[in-house]
Amino acid sequence: MLNHWNEMSVLMTRYDYEYSIFQKLIELLNFYLNKHSKCLVVRFDLTFPLNYMSVAINVLISSFTQKLIQKYKRQGLDPFYIWAREQNTSDHPHYHFALLLNGHKIESFSHVFMNAQSLWASTLGVDVSGQVHYCIGEKYYKNYANGIMIEMYHDEAQAKYDAVICQLSYLAKIKDKRDYGDPWRNFGMSRLE
Repeated sequence: MLNHWNEMSVLMTRYDYEYSIFQKLIELLNFYLNKHSKCLVVRFDLTFPLNYMSVAINVLISSFTQKLIQKYKRQGLDPFYIWAREQNTSDHPHYHFALLLNGHKIESFSHVFMNAQSLWASTLGVDVSGQVHYCIGEKYYKNYANGIMIEMYHDEAQAKYDAVICQLSYLAKIKDKRDYGDPWRNFGMSRLE
């Protein structure tokens, strides 16, 4: 198995993280890599249109997730997911989302963005142009990449694994996680079975 401690330790000295979420995302990634020695990880963010009705519970992200997982299951890609909910001063929450797919059966990842756009629109019942953010570029991290393929028995496996941990760590950041005794969760993920 690949070593997550080095990258995790470096990140935890630089930023404040919700440790339980950080542990869960590593647990999910390791579980998936044990199941599939080649794994594609894609990250995107979901936001709400400004004039969208008030959102108080996670029923919309649950519905979206169910549709997305069902779509990729039908394609035989064994999808796993993790999402984190954040909200600071805005009227709506936003969601950071990561999708893991069987890399033995897929090569590219642009279709994930198209599907996310279509399924988010279907879930909200409105036009969501500009509401699915592709997380491509260096806005948050230097040398940031998306659509990272980890191949367990490849020379670059540890470097790609570290890059994915860095990419996914954003879901575990403490900033903007609500903890006001709200009845909804700040994060969800696939069952590890």
